[in-house]
Order: sequence, then structure tokens, then C-alpha cells
Amino acid sequence: MLSLPRYKLMFQMSICSRSPLLAPILLLFAAAPGMRAQSPTLWYTQPAAQWREALPIGNGRLAAMVFGGIDAERLQLNEETIYAGKKMDRVNPKARANVPKVRKLLLEGKVMEAQDLAKKTLLAIPLRQPPYEPLGDMTLRFDGVDAAQAGKYRRSLDLYNGIASVSYDLNGNRMTREAFASYPDQAIIVHLKSSHPHALGFTIGLSREADAASSVDSSFGPNTVVLRGKAMPPDDPRHEYAGEAKTGTAFTGAVRAIAIGGHVAPEGTVLHVTKATEAILVFTAATNVRDANPDARCKDQLSRAAKRPYADLLARHRADFRRMAARVALKLGAPDATLEALPTDQRLVRFKKGAQDNGLEALYFAYGRYLLQSSSRGNSIAANLQGKWNEQLSPPWGSKYTININTEMNYWPAETCNLGETAEGLYNLLMTMLPNGQRTAREMYGTEGFVAHHNTEVWGDTEPIDGIGSGIWPFGAAWLSLSLWNHYDFSRDDAYLRLKAYPILRETAIYLLQNLFDDSHGHLVSGPSISPENRYYTADHKPASLDVSPTMDIEITTALFDRVILASQILHTDADLRAKLSAAEKKLLPLQIGRYGQLQEWRKDYQEVEPGHRHLSPLFAVYPSDEINPARPDLYQAARVLLERRLAAGSGQTGWSRAWVTCLWARYREGDKAGESLRVLLRNSTWPNLFDLHPPNIFQIDGNLGGTAAVAEMLLQSTGMRDNQPGELTAVEFLPAIPGTWRDGSVTGLRARGGLTVDIVWRNGHVITATLHASRPGEVFIRPNERGQYIAGLIGPRHEIPSVTLTAGQTRTLHFRRLE
Repeated sequence: MLSLPRYKLMFQMSICSRSPLLAPILLLFAAAPGMRAQSPTLWYTQPAAQWREALPIGNGRLAAMVFGGIDAERLQLNEETIYAGKKMDRVNPKARANVPKVRKLLLEGKVMEAQDLAKKTLLAIPLRQPPYEPLGDMTLRFDGVDAAQAGKYRRSLDLYNGIASVSYDLNGNRMTREAFASYPDQAIIVHLKSSHPHALGFTIGLSREADAASSVDSSFGPNTVVLRGKAMPPDDPRHEYAGEAKTGTAFTGAVRAIAIGGHVAPEGTVLHVTKATEAILVFTAATNVRDANPDARCKDQLSRAAKRPYADLLARHRADFRRMAARVALKLGAPDATLEALPTDQRLVRFKKGAQDNGLEALYFAYGRYLLQSSSRGNSIAANLQGKWNEQLSPPWGSKYTININTEMNYWPAETCNLGETAEGLYNLLMTMLPNGQRTAREMYGTEGFVAHHNTEVWGDTEPIDGIGSGIWPFGAAWLSLSLWNHYDFSRDDAYLRLKAYPILRETAIYLLQNLFDDSHGHLVSGPSISPENRYYTADHKPASLDVSPTMDIEITTALFDRVILASQILHTDADLRAKLSAAEKKLLPLQIGRYGQLQEWRKDYQEVEPGHRHLSPLFAVYPSDEINPARPDLYQAARVLLERRLAAGSGQTGWSRAWVTCLWARYREGDKAGESLRVLLRNSTWPNLFDLHPPNIFQIDGNLGGTAAVAEMLLQSTGMRDNQPGELTAVEFLPAIPGTWRDGSVTGLRARGGLTVDIVWRNGHVITATLHASRPGEVFIRPNERGQYIAGLIGPRHEIPSVTLTAGQTRTLHFRRLE
């Protein structure tokens, strides 16, 4: 039990009625609730000159980058299933016979021989997966407009309403545009309006860099441009897939123009809108990945959306988008009017020069939530390396799914930031992968269950691709599936656990169980495997990747077995499997501490080839999992030593790596270190539109979403607990790692395990109130802050962790007062 000195616990059902001295403080921050909160907004005073300045919109499946031009507007378009390839079986037919041989060589210390054999017999055929490609561009060209004559220009992105807007004055006329990606209507909508009647004139067309053609097509209805194409593999010898099959996703995109107070007429392959006061553009798209006839699906979606008046389209979109977006509101101190008057790009420049801007940090947090909501919904598969926003035919790493950290990081904020619905996109991806992963387990490893390696794509490939140093890592499905457990643990929805999460968790656990083998020293080990993308020196100083049971593999196996054991108890099923998992877990290789006092990355205390490697794989058990925690002080300290050594050698130089560092410092309750790490992320890895920058000049969404998760982790941490008795347990900790720069603030709508929604108000680094909203009944334990700044709970024995019992639907506000 924890001692609670110097503090008195206070509990009241109302916020201010019995604490008049606190009322001004609480009222200062009371504007935070999502239903009344002002929408956080990115805004600029000039159009986007390049893609990294454009603003993203998306509905999970469709996405666009809006440039906001004056004489011409560009919307760069994506549909999530456009890949330059086809579904393939890549399992190497030599793999199953050679996996045991590779294992034997590794146990004998013949690492280079093992790697040579693995390269020849285990890697996929073909070796590459196809890239995710853009659909094309929607281009508007405005009649007779001289951009230099425009004034009072403003371009913005409303993060609570999901609307990208442009407005400017031109020849005494106020011109406005709004663009949004509607989830209810499965369409991208653009609305244009002139303050003077009949002053709008422009052409609209669809185009693509290659492998597509557009036409005005009356079969889709009136005034519609249709773009049809096929995403072909790139003519690049590095892509072995390119030589295998010149085929790819067939797609159709269509845009209809509707003029109000004007006319629309075809002109070759474009439409010309003239003398309009308003115009509505409705864009839809479909592919043959989901539909045998993309034309028919696209036509149906377009017809349904185009029948609705613009006011209806807008209202449906806003209601849907705001329902999720406005659940969470973060304020870090009182607004600074001087900073709020600066455009977002100017605030970022100022921040990069070392200035403090709490408002920009809060905006970055809101933007991460926006990006996840816009790229992963129930109608979609998971957010990929770039969310859904990609303009290149041959993007870095194929802009697909790297599942040895990047896709998992995309979903770190899903539960804590109250966007649980976005986990459906990840579930959809896992269900696509499942039959392939079961086949790969059978044909490659001779096991049952579900395996995936470090990459996948729209067809759910699960084989090891690319090369030894990244591909032979059979833990991708296991790590991804843990996100489903998280969704259960935050919701405690037993139906979800039974119908969705447990079947996948069970299959991944079966593979891991059957993939274990005896190392002849009394331990069960796994492999061949790697510590993702890192290398070590062998005894004769040769760089190597392959090993058996690298530390992260042991950690993921432990985390997965524990959760499957617990889930099977909750669901009263699979007693035999539960017993096998429990017995096997006891025989796993233990985590070890190396010569520098660091948590070892491999089963032996090898020297790293890159001491400052970007991956922090052995720290998985600190974050995002929690098996290494203060209750295991030796390992907790050893993991910290590894983190500090990695940072001292230059780690954290990519956005996603820095985001992981920030999450880890939050788990160590190091608020100032976490705050500084977040500032490094913004200063070194952020574009003008706040997209995350991966060196040398690449957008990856994982840094945005990992950074967002880190902010939530600094504000609230929770631990789920459940036994086999009626009732559910949760432990929460308020403000575990806030930096000194966040002295005052409020947050509403964060989620904690056990079905809790939490609001917090703080001043001078101390909690003033914490409000708990329970969707499930249960007992909530309030853990004291590690810095000893406060304690919370009900009045009770001084040496026990205080707790409060809540019923479903109940809200309680806890007040805190520090004793002298």
C-alpha cells in the first residue's frame, strides 16, 4: 500500500458549490467541454505553394489535400485501396524446410551462415509489396482571375468540424470556398460562393500523372467528369514486384458540378461553370478491390450525395465529425491574444527558434486527433504510413503498412484520446490479414494460428519482405492485435471482446505458442527473428540482424499471453489453451540487464552497430505496454539506462522515434523531459501544415499520432485490472508527467481504462478537480502523483490507495486540497 502523507482527500458531487475560493479558477477553465469549445483551427494568409503546406481532409476511405489557390485550386485526391499491384501468394516454398535449420545455426552461434540461408530460403517471392498510389487531382481554374489583385486572404482547417476553408476579396467581391470529406455521404464536397450574384466562373477537371484518362460522361448523370485508370507498378528495378505482373487496382473517380444562379456546360474533358452565385462539387470514387464494378459503385454514391442540398450535406457532415472531434478539449493556460493573432506557420517558425507556445502544443494535440479521425473510420482499413494522404506514384516505403512500430503507433492515441471508433479501421485490416497469416503460419512455419511479419498492404500480405534486416520479424500480427485488447480494456465491452478482439488475439497467441522451441538450456525461445531494424556485432565483429528471442519478442509474447489468458477467463472459454500459455510463459527467456546496467536488446549482451538507433524496441514493455514498471525497479531502471544511452548516441531524430521517446518519459513521470521531447518533435520534425517530417523530407503520420498519444499520457495514465469476481477495477493517475511550462490548464474527455471519461482542471501544477464519467460500474483507485504534489480519493486509511465506486452512467467530481 502507498502512504499518503501531507494530503487530505475531499469529495463533492458539485464543482464549486462548497469551494467558493476555487470558483474563479474553475470558471477560467470551464469553457473546455467539447460541446461548447471553440474549434481549434490551423490558418494561413497565403495559398499552399507545395504539398506540405496544403491542408488534409478525409473520411477514412477518401482523402484530399486542399491547396487553397486563388486563380486555380488543386485538390490532390486519394482512395485508400489504390495500390499498384494485386493479391499474391508470396510464401517462399523453401521456407518450411529451412526454418529449423536457421534456428539450429543461430543456437550454435553460426549467425552469418544462418543469415545466408535465411536470405535464400525464407524471404518472400517476389520480395517487394506494391505501393499505395494517388487517385489524381481535381483542378479548378477561375475565369479571368489575377491572384495578385486578391486581398484579405485566409486559408484554414477547422479541426472540430472537419472543414477546409478559403476566403479572399477580389474586385470588391468576397469569395469563399469550403471543402470537406463526408463520412455519412461517402463523398468529398466543395462549396464555392461569391458575395456578388453571378460572379463565379471556372472550369473543373480530373487528371492523373499516369495510367488514367478523364472524360465528360453523361452515363453518370448531368455535368459529370469521370476519371478512370489503373494503378500500375512503377518502372523501377528496385521494385521486384514490377517485373512480376503489370496489373494494378482499377479505379473510377467522378465529380459533378451543380451551379446555383448560373450554368454548367462541358468543354472537352472539363466542365465550365459560368455566371454562378454558388456552386457545389460532389466527388466520389471506387475501386475493384472492394467492388467488381467500380463504375456502378461510384455512380451510385455520386447520385445519392448529389441529390442532397448543400445545407443538408454540410449539416450531416458536421454532426458526424463534431460528435467525435469535440469530445476532447485541451487548454494549456489562458489564451495569448498576441499568439492567437499569428498564422499557424508563423507560430511554428517562432517556436522553432526557441519561443514557448503552449497554445501551439495544444493545437498539435488536437491536430493529431483530427488526422486519426480523418484517416480511420468504420468504412476503412487502417491509417497507413501517410494516413491516407499521398501524392506520389512511388512513395517512400510504398506508403503502406509498416507493422513493426509505425502502424501500431498510429493507434496509440485512439483510446486515450476518445477516438475508439477509429480502431475499427485497424480491426478491418487485421481481418483482411487473418486468412493470409494463417496460411503463412502453416506453409512457412508448420504451425497453426496467425502470423505476420513487418509489412502489409491492402490485400493483407503477411510474408517476410524486403530483406533480412527488417523482414524476418514474425511479430507484426501479435503487436497489432494488442490494440484490440486496448479497445476492450478501455470500453470493457464483453461483446466486443468475444466477437472481435478475442478471436484474433487467440489466433496470434496460438502461432506464438507453437513457434516456441527449446534452446537446450531450459528455456522456450522464438525465432528466427530480429530486434526491428537494429543490428549487433557478432563475436568476430560482423554486423548481424538475426537472433532467437530478442528482448522485444519476449515482451510481446508475455503481453499477448497475459491478455489471452485474462480474456479466456473473462469469456469462460479455452481452459486448455490458457493452461498451455501459462506453462509456456513460465519458461520464456527472462529479460536481462547488460554490462552498462541497460536492458539488453538481445539474448546476449551484444554491442549495437548503431548505439543511437531510431527504434526503441526493447522499451516496448515500458510503453506502449506496461510489464516493466516501478513495481519491477531493477528492470525499470535498466530500461531507463537503455533509453538514456540511446538518446545520448543520437536516437530520436525521426518524428516517430521522438514521439516514442516522449511517451517513454511520460511513463517515467519525467514531465520536463517529456515536455522538452515534445518541443523537439515540433521544432525538428514538423512541416508548415503540422504534418510530421521524416528525414530527409518525407511525411509520415506516425509522428503526429505518437506525439498526440504522448500529450495524453502526460495528462492521464490508467491501469486496467480485472479478476473473475463481479465488478471491474481501474487505477488512474492525474497529471503524472506535466512539464513545468504547463502550470495551469484543463482537459476534458480523455479516456481511462474501465470505461471512464475524465476531465481535469489544474493550477500551479496541482489538480484542482477531476471529474469521472463512468460508462461501466466499477471501483476506481486513484494513484498518487509520483512527484507527491497531490493525492485523491475518498477519505479512508492514510496508508491505503483511495478509491471510489461508480455505477454505470454516474458522474463524480473529486476536489483536491494540499495540506501544509
